[in-house]
Amino acid sequence: MHTDARTTGPRRVVLHVGLPGTGSAFLHACLRHHREALREAGIRFPAGKDRMLLAALEINRTYAAHGLTSADVEGSWDELARRARRHTAPTGRRTRAAAPGERSVVVIGHELLAAATPRQVARAMTMLKGLEVHLVVEVQDPDRQAADLAGVLSRWGSGLPAARVQVLVDPGPVGRDGAPADPVAAETLWHRFGDLVGFEARLLEPAPSVGGPPGSPVGGPVGGRPERELAGATTD
Repeated sequence: MHTDARTTGPRRVVLHVGLPGTGSAFLHACLRHHREALREAGIRFPAGKDRMLLAALEINRTYAAHGLTSADVEGSWDELARRARRHTAPTGRRTRAAAPGERSVVVIGHELLAAATPRQVARAMTMLKGLEVHLVVEVQDPDRQAADLAGVLSRWGSGLPAARVQVLVDPGPVGRDGAPADPVAAETLWHRFGDLVGFEARLLEPAPSVGGPPGSPVGGPVGGRPERELAGATTD
């Protein structure tokens, strides 16, 4: 079935915020691994691992802890928001497996965003104004992390309709590399995430490797600064 996913419907962005210790890095690795197939289904993840890290560091202002300066991260979130707008804009391109009447769905997010203050969240959401933002908050243990979960939902979900706010519960423990330790749990988490975002994850195998914990740049630092060329090469 072919549908034009970019000519009608909302301009939708899924903001994925994982609490610390969740499988968010694994899910983003899956999105990168299946980039081409997901693009055909109208799903875009317009940020390489480095670029999303820089955007998150700009929002929560913790770049110094990563050996960076404000100049290293300045404009990263704004650029991510511009990419989201571009990828959700109608182009007339026909795609497979997209829901009828939808434009492209863009997914952005990072674990570090869970620590953002209300003021920082407000600044981030301002740059997404005009887009239909859906929030997916990922949690490892809803009982143990109840206070943290409530705080993230309150800060990031403020102003969003209840129908656009979802909680994703990890089905099992997550290893040090950010991936679920059990392959069945990894598959289940990937499938649940696909259901929330709006694609058939069951048709796509989970990524074979996460590539490191969520806070580590892909290219590593060069003189204390990220390899921006590598970050750019992994996007779009």
